[in-house]
Amino acid sequence: MPIVQKRGHTVGEQIDSPAYVDANFLKFYTVGSLNSSAYIMQMSARNVMGDLLAQSVAILISVITVEEALWATLQEVYYAHISKSLPSEITASFRSEAKKHWKSLMNYKDDLEKVIGNLQKLKGSGADIHFVPEGEESFEVCQNIPGLMEKHSLFSADAMHLSAALSQAKTLITFDVKDFARVIDPAEDLTIILLPS
Repeated sequence: MPIVQKRGHTVGEQIDSPAYVDANFLKFYTVGSLNSSAYIMQMSARNVMGDLLAQSVAILISVITVEEALWATLQEVYYAHISKSLPSEITASFRSEAKKHWKSLMNYKDDLEKVIGNLQKLKGSGADIHFVPEGEESFEVCQNIPGLMEKHSLFSADAMHLSAALSQAKTLITFDVKDFARVIDPAEDLTIILLPS
């Protein structure tokens, strides 16, 4: 069966197990957003997670997913709290700005800890969570990244998510419609749920 793309998710709709979730989904589920316009994404992530739990779907998460969720949370904290007090002509990258304002960012460490804490609560509630890839599969996932980058015009992190999902999942869940909408491959068996952002 080829890769199938589904735009959006209706509460109660069947999700094939196991399901790989990417960073933006994890972030919106575990922490939400400081931006009120992202409320729809937060509610969408929570509704999908409700279905994953109700259907006893195995949830696959990679370590890079957790790192990206932490980084996105840090970036949101910076723009919501710190950059407002800086001169508006600053055009440096977030990474260089983060280094300059690290102590200030760490005043919001509680927001970062929500990502991990809510993931622990989820696992403690009996959710079937697995960190992937494991063992020899890690090398195979890594080997496939360059080819997926070229084939689908993906950056390395997105290609890693796709490779991990292709190796172990039946479903990939993402808000990254812009990048994953290009992923169409009749040789692969995967459903990609593209949640609206």
